[in-house]
Amino acid sequence: MGRLTLLLVAAAVLGGSLLTFSSRRVASSSQAGQRGAQADLLSRQITESGHAIVLASIVGETGFTPPAATTRSYDGGSYRVVYNSATPTRVTYTVTGDFQGATHAIKSTYEWDPMSYPSPIWLDVPYATSTAEAGSSVSGKRVIFDRRKHDALGLESLAGLAPMTSALNGVAGVAGNSLYTPDGNDWNWLVEDLNVRDGEGLYQTALAQTPELTLPGPHTVTSNQLGLGAPDEVVHVTGDLTVEKRMEGKGVLVVDGALEVTSTGRLGWRGIVIVRDERQYLPVMLNGSVDITGSLVIVQHAYPPGGHMDVTTWRDLGSGLSPSNVRGEGAVTPWGAGFPWHQHKHRFDEDLGTREVRYLRNGGAVAAQEAWTQFEDTIDRLGSDDVYLEFENESNHGYGVYTLDVDGMAQPMQRMVRDGFGSFARGGNVHQSQSFKADDLEDFSIDVRTLRTLQARYDGQGCDSWPFCIGENWDRGGALRVRLRNDSDDKILYESVLYWHMQTDEWAIYQGQEAAWRTQIESGALFGTRLEVGQNVNVAYDVRPILALVDRMGFDGNEVIHLGTETEHGTADQNLARATAADGRVRICHDPGNGGSTQNVARDAVQVHLGHGDRLFGCDGSAPAATSAPAVPSHDSANAVPPGPTVVCHQPGSPAEATRVYSGTALQNHLGHGDSLGACVSS
Repeated sequence: MGRLTLLLVAAAVLGGSLLTFSSRRVASSSQAGQRGAQADLLSRQITESGHAIVLASIVGETGFTPPAATTRSYDGGSYRVVYNSATPTRVTYTVTGDFQGATHAIKSTYEWDPMSYPSPIWLDVPYATSTAEAGSSVSGKRVIFDRRKHDALGLESLAGLAPMTSALNGVAGVAGNSLYTPDGNDWNWLVEDLNVRDGEGLYQTALAQTPELTLPGPHTVTSNQLGLGAPDEVVHVTGDLTVEKRMEGKGVLVVDGALEVTSTGRLGWRGIVIVRDERQYLPVMLNGSVDITGSLVIVQHAYPPGGHMDVTTWRDLGSGLSPSNVRGEGAVTPWGAGFPWHQHKHRFDEDLGTREVRYLRNGGAVAAQEAWTQFEDTIDRLGSDDVYLEFENESNHGYGVYTLDVDGMAQPMQRMVRDGFGSFARGGNVHQSQSFKADDLEDFSIDVRTLRTLQARYDGQGCDSWPFCIGENWDRGGALRVRLRNDSDDKILYESVLYWHMQTDEWAIYQGQEAAWRTQIESGALFGTRLEVGQNVNVAYDVRPILALVDRMGFDGNEVIHLGTETEHGTADQNLARATAADGRVRICHDPGNGGSTQNVARDAVQVHLGHGDRLFGCDGSAPAATSAPAVPSHDSANAVPPGPTVVCHQPGSPAEATRVYSGTALQNHLGHGDSLGACVSS
């Protein structure tokens, strides 16, 4: 069951309990003589809670299912459900709540949007060859090859795409499948629900939090290892993995290196298996018995790394940094007055031996880095001032993982920069933290996992006027920005940017390394990924074990799209008039919570019946054929907001604009990606 389904169920339970508590308090008041206004209020509350309960009950793992009950009683009131139309992927239903003669109805239409996931076998590699034996099976979706690395590295002249994909398609056919090679635009929707750009993103997400189980590598399974992991956990093998006996588990299995299942080995995994390496040749040899239910993802980076990480800092505690004050306080040692920054460290990762920028540790400076970050000095100067942190240009995140600890936190936070501050975020922007006193900050660091997803700023390669392309560019050239803002006026007090850099001479060296690398490939050196699929291999795509990882991996999960809502309200007096026949008797539904029976009662007996849970109109909602007064319903559709999950406008202003419903982490993710609260205007 995905996160959305779980949250809907939780909301229903919570809504039901709150409704009961609220109903009893207000019902007590209404029975004391304030029936009119209180009945209107309670009928709305019953309907809104009932609507959320029904929505939760009809959302399953694969679509909508009818609710188990169509009528439910509350203290002195009830609601009933009518399915107007329904398919597994689209539903329209009406919930009508009754209390003391007043009614409120919500009619809503929802569409089911299942979680998207690329493939049972996902090849995020620059080049691949493969074999498959008769009897093997790959099912559920097509095998997918991500051509973006092949294109970016200019491999067409060395290893043509068409011959490679044709061969892969033939191999996939042996396993009862075929090959899909989407272009770059298709990847936007293929991985949208995963909140990553590629297989590397999936790998980095899996390791952003400390894995629940780590097996030091290289690791060889020489005796059975069963029951590894859990459906929502990560098992990490920190090197090559060789399976000679049985290895079985659940969740995410991450292998940092080659994977081999020998003829005597058995690998059974329910979830996602990620095999990732940076060597020129990555073998994945599945020659034993393999049963993967979920997905196998192979990620390879087979090219010279090149370059380094720079960290540049600006500060102005008085005026604040701004488009008209991009340099701030000016440069300090070892830089002269002409440099457009406060402090700068070239080759940060290579000279300091780490890509982790440690801004503060245990409330104090990190000796090896403070001279370059100037962060502890900034915090000291701010003292007890209220401030907050901010990430900007977070799409160029380098798969950075930050650690944050502020006095009062139960435990330090560790999350991916791209995902923002989670429960510690300010309202409306997940990439801004809540405010805190500067001297309450204990720990703050960012560990950059890969240079290639930082913004590239090379001398002569998009940064022709170094260092001014960074220092005097208010957007800092699109580099990842780490800011400290004043809480009272939002002034930017401090800013640090992290980016991938090469100087002109380094760029020349890199070009030489790449040329040598190409020569090796042309000379027949082993290159790319080799996937061998034996006769006892079964890889079956199944979304259910992937949905179990929604919270652990930050996926969006299954989604319910809200297409529209109408409401209608009838006061007790309006409904009494509609339910009264020409002879003066009133149609009611007696004991609606237990099947109910339609009765016509004297007008002076109506309040007694309503007081013990009966409702106006027949149990099928019908009114008498002739009434003493016309129906005068009041409509308030313009103010209707569907209860339960939050309505947002998804990708406003784009061709993909749509009104959708999100909850929890998925809501935070979508707001962080530019979605806005409320329905789309065009919808």
